[in-house]
Amino acid sequence: MVFNNLYPAKVNDRLWKFLLSTYVTFDTGDLNNLSSLLYNEGEEFDGDEYIATNGYDTIPNFLANGLDIQLNQRVTQIDYSNSKIKVTHNGKSCEADYVLVSVPLGVLKNNSIQFTPSLPTTKQNAIQKVGMNCVNKFLLTWNSVFWDNEQYIYYTPEVKDKFNFFVNVNKNNPTVNALMTFAYADYARQTETITDTQIIDEIMLHLKDIYGNSIPNPTNILRTKWQTNENSFGAYSYTAVGTEMQHFNDLANEVNNKLFFAGEHTNIDYFSTAHGAYLSGIREADKIIALL
Repeated sequence: MVFNNLYPAKVNDRLWKFLLSTYVTFDTGDLNNLSSLLYNEGEEFDGDEYIATNGYDTIPNFLANGLDIQLNQRVTQIDYSNSKIKVTHNGKSCEADYVLVSVPLGVLKNNSIQFTPSLPTTKQNAIQKVGMNCVNKFLLTWNSVFWDNEQYIYYTPEVKDKFNFFVNVNKNNPTVNALMTFAYADYARQTETITDTQIIDEIMLHLKDIYGNSIPNPTNILRTKWQTNENSFGAYSYTAVGTEMQHFNDLANEVNNKLFFAGEHTNIDYFSTAHGAYLSGIREADKIIALL
């Protein structure tokens, strides 16, 4: 890694591990596979940052209002070789004039959907070359609050990428005594093979280092496993070694004016973000409307 070569004295410094982990790996991807030329690409979105205290699902629920959405339909094949596109899902098939593929990049990398004919070589190459990060979240609850009344609580562990800052949920929702913490990249993937009890023990080591050994164990834990989730196979895209910025446009390009692609990984300016995914959907909808 470039950083290790340039600053060998900082490699084992806890503060530098924290900074690289929280402000680079979290926002991009695995440092040993992150492009040193493109790591800072992308644009910043204007406006203030807010926390959705009533749940992030309020946004897709609002957007879904009035739409005919069929849940739990796993698409396995998309045949766009004829005038009508045939989509196979749960052993059934349906036809459409246009299809918008908005699955995460990880699903495309996993070849979970069979395309007929095969996707263009440029798109296949982009799917392979753009990186897919993994960030997992861990929400722990307690009967009472023992931590500081701050929005964020930071910790500098010896091992990078693990449970190094905590979001105080109680700060915005006083009825919930909870902290949320994170794991990134390879360590995030490793957590998916670790039991809840082991995760709690690891997190409590950090909290006890901050608040002392007398603090209680949590009453419950909720966690994500994005890498092994067959609906995602990762969290979001990043500029890996071998990635070119053109690859994001290649991922966005429609095929034969019939097959369209959306998702954060198709937005060259705002990849790896929720607003990037949203804007890509507007972009593709405009393309399809123009063809009607």
